[in-house]
Amino acid sequence: MFVPTLIGAALFYAFVPGVLLTFPKGASQKTVLVVHSLLFAVVTGLVMHFYKTYFESFGNHGASCPASHRMLPDQTCEAIGGERGKVYGPSPQVK
Repeated sequence: MFVPTLIGAALFYAFVPGVLLTFPKGASQKTVLVVHSLLFAVVTGLVMHFYKTYFESFGNHGASCPASHRMLPDQTCEAIGGERGKVYGPSPQVK
């Protein structure tokens, strides 16, 4: 739960001007800030997407379904018994 906050803080520190990337003395302050903010936004978006895809997706019950559910061919979990019609997983595609 606190891991994304720590990742964001570390990336913020890394993209403070002068930590990872420096510009020549002639560059304007506005250019430096714009470049660093764009790099921060792109890298943070990629890292958070990677984190969510590969770490948080298996956080609840792993790569399989809970004991009260069964795996469908489209890799979603369907309740067995009491919770009829309740399907866990990605939303079905509307055609």
